[in-house]
Amino acid sequence: MKIIKFTVGSLETNCYILQTDQCFAVIDPGALSPPLTQYLKNTSLICSYIILTHNHYDHIGAVNPLKQMFSSAHIVMHHQDYIHLGNPLYTGEILFGQKVKKFHTDIVVNSETELLMMADKSNQQVKVELIHTPGHTAGGISVRVGPNLFTGDTLFKQGIGRCDLPSGDINKLCHSIKKYYSWGVNYQVFPGHGPNTSLDQETESLNYYCPDFFD
Repeated sequence: MKIIKFTVGSLETNCYILQTDQCFAVIDPGALSPPLTQYLKNTSLICSYIILTHNHYDHIGAVNPLKQMFSSAHIVMHHQDYIHLGNPLYTGEILFGQKVKKFHTDIVVNSETELLMMADKSNQQVKVELIHTPGHTAGGISVRVGPNLFTGDTLFKQGIGRCDLPSGDINKLCHSIKKYYSWGVNYQVFPGHGPNTSLDQETESLNYYCPDFFD
């Protein structure tokens, strides 16, 4: 599987393409930058999923045009964030003066969920795991694919997601990040903003943001 990263929109959101030789999934299409648009127009692959780590406008802004381009793609979001779509207070639209047209979600996640992507012509499949990681929002999810972890706005390089917006909770956020470490793997971290990192690289900063994190 190939990971392609596009930085899009005014808040420089990281949008990721998970690509096999038959299909691809999009994580957090916050906007359509020229490089992302070119990729989407030129690809001959099937778009299987549009995965949304949470409902903030800078992560969902291009869902509607993307769905128009790839009508068979399944939009995926956690139930606790889906119920607030269309509420500009919860999506951050009112705070930043933005507007996102509401859309229908095809797969509503309520618990840990596994998606499958066709990997090659021998019918091998890539397992895409969705884990509920609330804190930045109530319905935040992280995406685990092999040794790679897509954390949305839960964990950044030398930072964590803000918790002062509606449905945010610092205690839940720290608990969600602890869940990452409970798996005992030094995952490569692909955050919703900023550069990539790894779990091992973030141990020192987490003791600052979540006191006594590793006690």
